[in-house]
Amino acid sequence: MSCPRRAWLRVAYALLALSALKNVANPDIFWHLSAGDLILSTGHIPRADWLSFTRAGVSWIDFEWLAQVVIAGLHRLGGWWALILLKAAAMILSAAVVARAMEEQGI
Repeated sequence: MSCPRRAWLRVAYALLALSALKNVANPDIFWHLSAGDLILSTGHIPRADWLSFTRAGVSWIDFEWLAQVVIAGLHRLGGWWALILLKAAAMILSAAVVARAMEEQGI
């Protein structure tokens, strides 16, 4: 890879990291944190809705349980900054994988 291309790639990674360092924008983040906390405290994946007023007790399959446990654990360890850093790391890793694939293809 040429030197100018590496320089631009570093700039792109830096801009990507900076763009990730903002608030978590998922409107369901509090639901996910609550579900993760429940799983961590009880050791069981919930099978019924326990948060909503209109659907409380209705059967529910939590297919995002693993991600909820991860983000709840990270939030317990480092608060919002831990979640922001996780988002930044995921974005940078994704960009690195794409850059590597492009390099292998000669693009």
